[in-house]
Amino acid sequence: MGKDGGAEAAQQLHTELRNHLKTLYPDANTSDWNIVVQVILNLQGLGTKLQACGIIANPNELISFGRAFGLAQPLFSFIDVGNGKERADHKVRETLRLFLPIAQCKHIFFGPCHDNGYLPVLEPYRRDTNIASRLTLVETLPAEAGFAELGLPRVRFPQIFRSQNLPGKPIAGYTAGTTSSFVPSPTMATVRAAGPVMNASTMPFVPHKPNISPAPSGDSNGSSSWATVGKAGSTGQAINIAAKKAAPRRSMMLNVHDDRLDVDLPQTDPTAYYRFSERIKTKGKFCNNYHLSGQCDAGEYCDYQHGERLSPGEQLVLKHKARSLYCPAKSYCREMACYLGHHCKYGKQCYFDYCKFADTHDMDLVSL
Repeated sequence: MGKDGGAEAAQQLHTELRNHLKTLYPDANTSDWNIVVQVILNLQGLGTKLQACGIIANPNELISFGRAFGLAQPLFSFIDVGNGKERADHKVRETLRLFLPIAQCKHIFFGPCHDNGYLPVLEPYRRDTNIASRLTLVETLPAEAGFAELGLPRVRFPQIFRSQNLPGKPIAGYTAGTTSSFVPSPTMATVRAAGPVMNASTMPFVPHKPNISPAPSGDSNGSSSWATVGKAGSTGQAINIAAKKAAPRRSMMLNVHDDRLDVDLPQTDPTAYYRFSERIKTKGKFCNNYHLSGQCDAGEYCDYQHGERLSPGEQLVLKHKARSLYCPAKSYCREMACYLGHHCKYGKQCYFDYCKFADTHDMDLVSL
């Protein structure tokens, strides 16, 4: 830890990434590629946690580590987003969304495998051949089951990242259980070409026909490690924050043109997502009408699963999946309980080469 540790960790990470790129692109001159690394964290919260674990004597040591890490390589950044439950995760997701469509970005190393909350973020990319071939997941703790199902390549750098959670209880202002590496949010390493712009053409993604029930989502061995910082994993029983059923909405959002706007859904609970995925494996796809609306006109003749109702947390997972289906009435829909999608949530900033909501990209997403 400290200044010397930060510089050495940056150099070692740069070397590991450079060597791995040579194996991925043996016919390319990867030595000319620039490597950009962004470490995103709550500096104060993590520093306090490390001090409590006895890893550092003072939180200022983490500041020295981060400063040296950024200075050791010109394109490495140690980014403090401050306290706040979703600040780091939001910046990580938006950074990924920024770099993926850039033609000069040859490859991305992304470290989310400790947190099932990133599965919905990655799900669309596995179907896009152009993007999936340029994306490698960095594994610290053994990857959650959902990441293996994505089919994206994974790599470990045990000399750089911790393979175990930090000990001890969570510290105020520091959220436990969201990472296991030396950063409190996934490392984003992008590799950009220093030469001419490469061909940006992509293979289009052809989705399944919309139906009322969506299909489920589908190293070195050194003894020492610079992975001395990370978030502790939760060892207690998971708490379902969506335990109480929300009252049905009696209103809907409209923009100035009377187009319907979708209300943002809460983030899914990783434990509920895992349970949902396991139930699909054993029982098959669930009926949206039955589990989200409470009734299905097809009854026993429905092609999808009814049976025991999903828990509130699992229903939220299903709502996220249903939102990816385009409502036949589109933005003219006035059905209060409609759970389908009515517009692209990214609007003009959409980065998909094929988007089923493409006709809504110019829609005004500001509600009255």
